[in-house]
Amino acid sequence: MKSIMNEPLITIITPTYNRADLLPETVDSLLGQRFADFEYLIVDDGSSDDTAAVLARYRDPRLRVLCQDNQGEVAATNRGWSEARGRYVAIVSSDDPMHPLWLGAMVNALECRPEAVVAYPDWAILDGRGGVRRVVRTRHHARAVMIADFQAQPGPGCLIRKSAGDRLSPPRRPRFRYCADLDMWLRLSLLGPFVRVPRVLANWREHDGSISVAERTPRRAAELVTLARDFFAREDLPEELAGLARDGLASAHGLASWVVRDSDPSLAGDYLARATALGYDGRFHR
Repeated sequence: MKSIMNEPLITIITPTYNRADLLPETVDSLLGQRFADFEYLIVDDGSSDDTAAVLARYRDPRLRVLCQDNQGEVAATNRGWSEARGRYVAIVSSDDPMHPLWLGAMVNALECRPEAVVAYPDWAILDGRGGVRRVVRTRHHARAVMIADFQAQPGPGCLIRKSAGDRLSPPRRPRFRYCADLDMWLRLSLLGPFVRVPRVLANWREHDGSISVAERTPRRAAELVTLARDFFAREDLPEELAGLARDGLASAHGLASWVVRDSDPSLAGDYLARATALGYDGRFHR
């Protein structure tokens, strides 16, 4: 698989903000990939720690650092996407190292399935020190199931066909701070199938600083419900997916209840009551 006109086949984007302690492990894992035909864009979103000094140590010509004032992960990711030259794009969090064979397996999956828009692997949950807490075996993609459960079947380590992501314009919408990734997967699912690579090739680090762990707030819960309403209000939604609105809204309210169950039990009860009225059966898939 050769690049056309010396352009990289893949662009890897890592948005980062004050992750100088965890960033080197991720960068090393990416620059050490067995599949080497890629450019690596790290978007420093106004870090005030030692991120700049950490990145200055790298001399790999594939690596380019883009600096901007702090605007948030969504804006940083979109900045990287706007400068991506690859046929495929991977968005890798600054605290999530990848397996050395990850990139090659993802590329092969999309090269073998030209109709697919996303490839995704199984993955491991790491603790703050890098130890494996558990392995997540993803489900084979079923668009209707993903939308009814209102949870993305892909996790970390996805590779996206750039021509599909470009159609989203932008791939991550600024109005969704907490759910921009789920919003992106939902919109991509309308453009083509996803393909699962049933191998543990990616990692997700669970620590107090990660948004999904730290920010279980009413704003995040409300955003889940807003996203569900926004998605099911689309005029271009196929009829078979529009028919899943009740299930999807029930799941979104159930997830919102889980988000705030520790911080605001009363609000969690309100969300759960609404979810139950819509037919929610209590499922929560991680």
